[in-house]
Amino acid sequence: MPPAQHEEVIGIAFDAGLHVLSEKPIADTPEAAQRILNRAQLSDRILMISQKARFHPWVRKFKELVTGGGLGRMSHVTHFFRAPYYSWGEFRHAMDDPLFLEMSIHHFDLMRALLGRDATEVWATTWNTPYSTFYGDVTGFAHFIMQDDLPVTYHADAVASGDMTDWYGEIRAVGETGTLTMVFPDLYIARKGADHEERIAPREAVMTVSQPQEGQRRVLEEFIMVVAEGRQPESDVIDNIKSLAMVFGAIESSRDQQVKFIKDYLP
Repeated sequence: MPPAQHEEVIGIAFDAGLHVLSEKPIADTPEAAQRILNRAQLSDRILMISQKARFHPWVRKFKELVTGGGLGRMSHVTHFFRAPYYSWGEFRHAMDDPLFLEMSIHHFDLMRALLGRDATEVWATTWNTPYSTFYGDVTGFAHFIMQDDLPVTYHADAVASGDMTDWYGEIRAVGETGTLTMVFPDLYIARKGADHEERIAPREAVMTVSQPQEGQRRVLEEFIMVVAEGRQPESDVIDNIKSLAMVFGAIESSRDQQVKFIKDYLP
């Protein structure tokens, strides 16, 4: 469903007295997102945003290692994504910002879940390849500063050729004592010891990364549980709007090439 239609559908569901599990992003504009948030806060119904990536066991483990000192002092994080979305739903081909709004919202929320930090600022740029069939830009770069001044560099190409990444992308968190690396299906720590002659660093296997689509089942399980228990979900609208603010900040930065502060896109 196009993001521009989310507000209407969520409103109809609330009017019917239903709890809501909504597709991401919450909405296509900050104004619509604010109205949805206001409506949710006035309701006794649950509004959960389906951010399936954050519910995987490997994501929990990644956060544990980064925040628990398993890599020593943190330096920076890189996140690369490459996909062959030459045909990706008709409405996406007509959108102004299909990359950040439709795809990167997954990855920006995943960043927050992996690092246990929120973004504070962003500088971004996007472009369209000469062979793209999209109206809006589908290739881009965003450099975030997260809490504790942790830099995160994100590069995505939705009409890539050559080798593709997994749906999660390829993620590396670089620390003082090692680099925590996720290249599907492996999560491992590469320790010091590599050089120009032996380029592969000593590795410590952490765990196998679960299939991306398992996240759909985990989101549904979480939604059923929070409704039954009467609690707020991890990815409720109040929390998830922090991920959407990263999207709006990146979009505006890509247009005027200025650093944007994420707080300016929060309610």
